[in-house]
Amino acid sequence: MYVENARKVERNGFATIYRSVLLPLDRPWSETLQIGRVGASWSFKKNLAIPIYESAYRTNVIPVTLRGRARCEAFDWNTGLLTFLKFVDEEWEGRLEANADIEISAVKQTRIIPPIRANVGPLTDRWRRG
Repeated sequence: MYVENARKVERNGFATIYRSVLLPLDRPWSETLQIGRVGASWSFKKNLAIPIYESAYRTNVIPVTLRGRARCEAFDWNTGLLTFLKFVDEEWEGRLEANADIEISAVKQTRIIPPIRANVGPLTDRWRRG
């Protein structure tokens, strides 16, 4: 399944991916979304894009789903495959490389035209291990 998906991304040259982030309730997303550090762990399936850190442990935040588009070369296919094998029913991770570029085309239910150019940002040792 994952390899078939990777081949589809390779044929198309890009993939649509999703990520859920926690943003403050009291400020617009446009002021708080860190486009220079949107993170490496995305999902190929919108319904499986959930915040990594549960909002129950943080106050005054809300999960916000991002829709992005990344080129095939932006993916760390090895780590993504290992994560898929470990969490096959929980997530369809599209792990991105450190500092990879991504286009954000929707935030919440709002389409962004033209898309926002964003970046994964640097990865910590925790994320490099997968």
